[in-house]
Amino acid sequence: MTSTVLTAASPVVGLGPVGLVLVIATALIAVTAVRVALPGERLVVLRAGRVVRSTSRPLSVIVPVLEQTRRWPTGPVEVSVLARSTTRDGVEVRVTASCLVELTAPARGATYVDPLPVIGDLLEGELVAAVAVRDVDGLIQPAFGLAATLALVEVRFGRVISVEVDAVEAILAPPGGPLP
Repeated sequence: MTSTVLTAASPVVGLGPVGLVLVIATALIAVTAVRVALPGERLVVLRAGRVVRSTSRPLSVIVPVLEQTRRWPTGPVEVSVLARSTTRDGVEVRVTASCLVELTAPARGATYVDPLPVIGDLLEGELVAAVAVRDVDGLIQPAFGLAATLALVEVRFGRVISVEVDAVEAILAPPGGPLP
């Protein structure tokens, strides 16, 4: 029976300080180059803030330091919207709505923008405009109310799948001015 004895001259032990640094550096680069996409999301790979590619594969390899990743949902995402506006008949209201949005993958070469705040701001503006052209009693009508209007909104990063108006609250103030 033969046995192997490691000596100072063997390649494993004899890496020396430079070899050890190279092994550690290679290991760090390999660990930082691999990204994992969770179920229900894709990875968007960016270089200098621009989309290089997007992938829904579970593992993706990037060039460390030059590239970075952002997570992008592949399924429907709920966006909550809160808006304060005045109806056509002069009633100040606060409206909360839940919108289900399906996102499309970002275009290659486009500047990356986090889609959810942009969609939230767009839907809030549409909600304020929709309130302003209706009387207070028409805000929650199924066919022509707020939910029907928001469901038709075109969003930059996808489409609105469904809208549910959670609450419409009238903001009452005493005669002579607002509450202190």
